[in-house]
Amino acid sequence: MRASTHGDDIKLVGEEEGVLSVEKDLQVRWTQTRKALLGPEDHHDKMVLDLNRIVTWTEEGIEIEGDPRHPELIIIEAGMDKSKGVDTPGVKERQIEKGDDEKLSKAEATSYRGITMRANYYCQNRLEAKFAVKECAREMKDPTVGSKKALKRMARYFQKHKRVVQKIRYQGAANDESEITTVKGEGDTNHADCKKTRKSTSGGVGFHGKNALTHWRATQAEPALSSGESEYKGALKPAAEMMFIRTMINKGFANDKITEPIVGIESSAAKAIAGRIGLGKLKHLDTPYLWLRAMVRQRRIRLMKLDGKENCGDIITKHLAKEAMVYLMN
Repeated sequence: MRASTHGDDIKLVGEEEGVLSVEKDLQVRWTQTRKALLGPEDHHDKMVLDLNRIVTWTEEGIEIEGDPRHPELIIIEAGMDKSKGVDTPGVKERQIEKGDDEKLSKAEATSYRGITMRANYYCQNRLEAKFAVKECAREMKDPTVGSKKALKRMARYFQKHKRVVQKIRYQGAANDESEITTVKGEGDTNHADCKKTRKSTSGGVGFHGKNALTHWRATQAEPALSSGESEYKGALKPAAEMMFIRTMINKGFANDKITEPIVGIESSAAKAIAGRIGLGKLKHLDTPYLWLRAMVRQRRIRLMKLDGKENCGDIITKHLAKEAMVYLMN
């Protein structure tokens, strides 16, 4: 049996007999309500709301969709309910117009922050819009007219693409056995993409087999002196995430054991830095970033070179064209 809790919500995973037994034991001490008993049999439930996320049991696996109320509220609150939808949540080179640097009024700024945080929560389940949300969140302290335009663009994207469902497909058994013994993080860094600070954006997606389990994105704390340095820093997060997922799986979430997590990155320079002994000509790297080198030397992590067009991390570190987004999401 496995259990997880969130506040007063408890999830149990196991054989039906075990789940019902634990439920009965808990009822001795607490009053509780069963939301659903998900499973493959006809008498099992096939759908449940988990923190208002829609979780559905299908013949192919589990489907997860974020709370569909959030995009509707974002569209309305941003005043885009009468506007035409767009295919991408942002554009790479948005034309700067006169007045874009003008700060919003106090009421407009409060509304901007509320919409941005709603989008930030919702986009835990909308990987393709995480970069747009991150860029909006960076402007929350002093939002401007230009910031609001970016927020409205994201709302127009939700207007056209209100629902995205993530599928967690069955793996192993009759399928490829290697699927359930592999964890892989695909990381990417967009070097010096912030026009104001020249800081870089790092992000990535973590996979167990072919299923995406986690994703992340963040602006690096300080500007990097080279693209190789920023890419190397960006490789640290997927390495740490894959070590964590490997530990969780090996502690009992699967029968098969993960031996060596894989971290895929586009940069040949970053891969070379991680495999080097000593700093060489490198400067200005803090000691925490040398942890990755130690993991590579000890063969606890394997780095591999990714084709830029195949790297799912791209979707979290920059605005992409519609075709590239659809390809990576599938």
